[in-house]
Amino acid sequence: MLPLLPLLPPLLRAARRWRCSCAVVALDGGLWVLGGGDWGNEPLPTAERLSLATLAWTSRPPMREARRGCVAGALAGRVVAVGGSGRGGADGVLGSAEWLDPAEGAWEPLRGLRQARSRCGVATVRGGLYVMGGCGPGGAALASVERLDAQRSRAFSRFGAGGGAGTGGAASAALGRLRERSRQARYWLGVRLSRREG
Repeated sequence: MLPLLPLLPPLLRAARRWRCSCAVVALDGGLWVLGGGDWGNEPLPTAERLSLATLAWTSRPPMREARRGCVAGALAGRVVAVGGSGRGGADGVLGSAEWLDPAEGAWEPLRGLRQARSRCGVATVRGGLYVMGGCGPGGAALASVERLDAQRSRAFSRFGAGGGAGTGGAASAALGRLRERSRQARYWLGVRLSRREG
């Protein structure tokens, strides 16, 4: 995805609405933008897709839950939305997850996280979607890693032995780097869309 970064600023001017703290994932020749917060920082359930072939935005079915600060990944041809802050959960932090098969067009709930979290890192590696770190209820920093295996179940399981800061070894370090790239992408998306609205 890195070669696409120079193209993002002109493309984002065509986005349909302003948002911050949204999630972005590439799937099937397009960029999906999920959730985020509106001008009043209220969480959004929206989903939009930017076609990299036509540079056109289309609205997709909204998520089952409004999510601000969630993360998104691609797994088994589906878009996955995980965690974030919303109107439910402890202190508004969500432990829920859902996925969408673009061919079917309906979001389906997953069994959810073992720990509610927002603003975490995510990566898809060897048939599994890994979620790490983030903030839990009360703003507590999390060091745990959870894994979703699409082939075995629709539930997240704890990855690694202890759940402490060193859990996952090299995988945790790689996910940390991906989290920083994701943070930068979400920042620039918010900046470009706010300039367009302004």
